[in-house]
Amino acid sequence: MKKPSKTAAKKSISKREKTPDTSSVKVDKTKHVRSEAPEYWIAHDKNDATSGFLLYDKKSGKYHASLSDLKLHFSHLAKGGGKNPSDSPVNQLHIPKGELLLLMALRQRFKKDDISDNAVAFNWRMLAIRQLSKELEETTGKAISDTSLKIWEDRSYDESRFEKYIGEWLIVKIKDAGAGDFLIRLGKWINKIAPIESFPIDGRYEKFFKSVEIAAQAVGGVPTQKAVRGIFENEVSNPQLIAESTFDSLMERLYFSWLPAGGRGKNRK
Repeated sequence: MKKPSKTAAKKSISKREKTPDTSSVKVDKTKHVRSEAPEYWIAHDKNDATSGFLLYDKKSGKYHASLSDLKLHFSHLAKGGGKNPSDSPVNQLHIPKGELLLLMALRQRFKKDDISDNAVAFNWRMLAIRQLSKELEETTGKAISDTSLKIWEDRSYDESRFEKYIGEWLIVKIKDAGAGDFLIRLGKWINKIAPIESFPIDGRYEKFFKSVEIAAQAVGGVPTQKAVRGIFENEVSNPQLIAESTFDSLMERLYFSWLPAGGRGKNRK
């Protein structure tokens, strides 16, 4: 049998050396992100900061699962935007505008003062800053520097400091030529937000959130879908209720599909 030439052998070795070995590379399949704060941590969808969230209060050791008012009652906000696109609280892609997110953040201060409300308010402040920055870039055609964005994000950690700078921003807006239209628009949006803030939550949603909290307490961190499903189906004793709204459809509707599918996970408190 004819032996391969030295040149062919070298090419074969070179080809093998250039092919990276991916057998030991770990793929990150985690769908959620966990943000740490001194008093709590909050977990939500990695690609959607307004998804359903799980909050852990480090002081009390309790868990709180919920979904933002915006997602729960979004259809109410999206309707009746008026003929002028600027009157709508959402843009053409149905993404909430920065000023709407800002209103949601500011009005959170007047709710009950507990750890979950503080965390949600902080989340609204961060979302508002990022969306307002994005809209400013689109309007001016100029990119906002990472330094400027970081300054505003740092301000969002302190509620009083954040409100101070937003107050100064509002004064500038009021002095602008279109101040009247600006205030009328914000007034209409506040009127839309007000009834939503006291809107009762569907009993099925409450059962789902409670199931997430119980499962989280049991595992000491982010629970699996399997664990939450088991608790939910045991808690819901009405067969008709299960038939009308299955666990999977509720999980999707409440934006909790980011929960890991199986295994106990490693996200401990």
